Amino acid sequence: MELRHLRYFVAVAEELHFGRAAARMHISQPPLSQQIRRLEQTLGITLFHRTQRHVQLTHAGQVLLAHIKPLLARWDETPGILAAAQRGDAGFLRVGFTAASAYYLIPTAIGTFTRQFPAVELTLHEMISNDQVQDLLQDRLDVGLMRPHARHPQLMNRKLLQEPFMVVLPTNHPLAASEAIDLPSLQGLPVISFTPENSPYLRDMVEGLLSRNGHKPAIVQRATQPHTLVSLVAAGLGIALVPELTSRNRLDGVVYRPLAVDDPPVVEMYVCWRKQAMSPLLENFLSCLSQAAQSR
Repeated sequence: MELRHLRYFVAVAEELHFGRAAARMHISQPPLSQQIRRLEQTLGITLFHRTQRHVQLTHAGQVLLAHIKPLLARWDETPGILAAAQRGDAGFLRVGFTAASAYYLIPTAIGTFTRQFPAVELTLHEMISNDQVQDLLQDRLDVGLMRPHARHPQLMNRKLLQEPFMVVLPTNHPLAASEAIDLPSLQGLPVISFTPENSPYLRDMVEGLLSRNGHKPAIVQRATQPHTLVSLVAAGLGIALVPELTSRNRLDGVVYRPLAVDDPPVVEMYVCWRKQAMSPLLENFLSCLSQAAQSR
């Protein structure tokens, strides 16, 4: 059975006349009748009731017509879809992202991308950076937004942005009235920090910063995501240091203040993908990410 046999069948089924169907398909009637008989033999089913004056679909023919017309329509669309895929205008993309990128990068970039490329199917997965790396290597993700990680020969990286730390305080904290906060003011205060297992990059930066001049921070709680730290601050459990974009998370009960420190560390966000996965579609997505990062 070939695709042309199905097109012949649809023509006869719609015209219910072999002569008109043959003219529609630009062949003579005898070969068309022969091809329909071969299709029936191949399927082992009678598709038409034939008389000298009438042609009618059998029940099986009606079922085949209803089933095959959408398939043929989709097949006819295939060249256009493939051309769109070649341009990067169609297809699918599996995107991993950290919770921190959801404060600005993800909504901004995804909004721009879906408006420009509505035929692309996006699947979004919130994940910690280490899990994104593994899923990229296992071909379970196409692209990931993550913190810096150990370089891998199969992966490509591009820095999207960097941001300073902000101090998060309960609104009733004595330091909340300050325009900026220096490190000596934080000495001895209870601190909510990041977990070493799931957020080693941020944990090392925060605790390294608070440990300057030999002071050991008083860690009272730990969490993985910046927004969770902010929630614990709102509960009055302590203060926290979070990346600047976290301050877009406007939670009642907390204030954000700049950190006044010499040689301030900056938190980096990268986009990462497999070398062999580069495509016009991925290039379009990377362009939207870069535009979002530059406009923040």
